[in-house]
Amino acid sequence: MTTAPTTAPNQPADVLEHITKGTQIIVPLGNGEPTAVMDAIEAAAADGDPRIDEVRVQQMHAIHDRPYLRGDYGTRLKHISYFLSHVTRPYFASGAIGLVPAHFSEVYALMRMRTDDPLVIAAASPPDRHGYFSLGVSADYTSSFIGRGRFFLEVTDDMPRTFGRNQLHLSQVVGWCQSDRPLIEVAPTAPGDTDREIAALVAERVPNGATIQTGIGAHGLYPSRDGKRLFVANRGSHKIHGSRLGNGGVVVIDFATEKVVARWPVPGGGSPDMGNVSADGKYLWLAARYDDVVYRFDTTSGDVQQVKVGKEPHGLTVWPQPGRYSLGHTGNMR
Repeated sequence: MTTAPTTAPNQPADVLEHITKGTQIIVPLGNGEPTAVMDAIEAAAADGDPRIDEVRVQQMHAIHDRPYLRGDYGTRLKHISYFLSHVTRPYFASGAIGLVPAHFSEVYALMRMRTDDPLVIAAASPPDRHGYFSLGVSADYTSSFIGRGRFFLEVTDDMPRTFGRNQLHLSQVVGWCQSDRPLIEVAPTAPGDTDREIAALVAERVPNGATIQTGIGAHGLYPSRDGKRLFVANRGSHKIHGSRLGNGGVVVIDFATEKVVARWPVPGGGSPDMGNVSADGKYLWLAARYDDVVYRFDTTSGDVQQVKVGKEPHGLTVWPQPGRYSLGHTGNMR
């Protein structure tokens, strides 16, 4: 069995072989920016490389301050932002960069609409033995370009390998290089006097008993069909990727008394997340966020059955539903 190469075949400056006049470059947000590759592009612009002409860098959230953001290279290399960060906000105010206002969910579609042959430059984790890179912590809109754009990657050992539709194979990249740059970690801000004053104002407006404790990771809320009870799905963890067979379950709240009247654990542990009540009201269907199954709770007894599905199911569409209008993203219809 052959294994993927572990030594990068390219240098950061090799990205210039894939840039011509008018190239549209896509850069991930935050730590997904390949700093060594961007350094090489800026160095070429500073040296007057003719390939850097009317080149546009499209990115949502830049965290690295760079000369081209200040407008040092004019229209030869210009930044188009889809969200103003603490770095890019003053440059937009000065007119040095462009801005495309957008909802996060629209960013890929807008970028795709504005590019014919995009060159995606991105940080990534090293390839595994099968030759697959991972886009790590900043896949976001970038992963949607896999199979739809050219990729040049900057591999760093500090980029964690994440899974899902953010992996691409060696055969899908035009080149890759390696750097030793660390990821940027934003330290939490220590609360000050103003923060404490705001917290005190909020706390005095929340009397004892104003909240109902249901469990760890409460996420999905589903009224019973008769409108008398509320089913609360507790994942059992506050983490994005929680542990399997955790302390998740369903809590039942009586609307009239605002009290917990039942707790339905998952035998052996589980992670109920999102779903809905069946049209006849007999069953509560929920995805198991960390356990690769779907639960069917009996809404009278709390008995639960499980169906094996794919990795980390997040939500379910339970259909048909009574009513014509959705009251929220969890699918409550009235």
